[in-house]
Amino acid sequence: MSPHLPCVSTAARLRRAALAVALLALQTTLSAPAQAQGPAQAQPPAASGASAAAPGAAKASPARRSPDAATQQTMQRLRELLARQREAVEQQKLASADYRTLADQVDAQLDELAKSAGKPPSAQRKAFNAIVERDLRWATDTMRRSPKPEAQRTGALAAFQAMRNYGNFFDHPGWTWP
Repeated sequence: MSPHLPCVSTAARLRRAALAVALLALQTTLSAPAQAQGPAQAQPPAASGASAAAPGAAKASPARRSPDAATQQTMQRLRELLARQREAVEQQKLASADYRTLADQVDAQLDELAKSAGKPPSAQRKAFNAIVERDLRWATDTMRRSPKPEAQRTGALAAFQAMRNYGNFFDHPGWTWP
């Protein structure tokens, strides 16, 4: 008899709750300086026609962060890597070994990014870790450890969602997820 493993939906709920707490803390941190300035100075500048988002571009959010150059380069490489596999994943054409290879490639990129992180990590890197990296690590772990391609596909789809989340929470110029 196999040991009891937590339900995936429970794990997802816990991750969502942790993300909500992290975002609330981030929002509190960002709003503190604005409140100290007073209501008249805390208003954002008026929008210009040049700031209109292109179709498919990331949506604006008050808690968007500017990632450092290393994060932008890594996410660009991950976007290219995952976009090449997207159609095969969506059409369920990958074998179990293909998912493991994809997981290894994503983890290698994340490991390189972790090596470049300063000590202590910047606020932007902490936000990246809380919002994107944890989800990508969960996705690669699922792709690597699941015994069936159907379950491994869930990990790949979670990686795609992490890429969408990156675009929603980080101000990466030109970022789009296919």
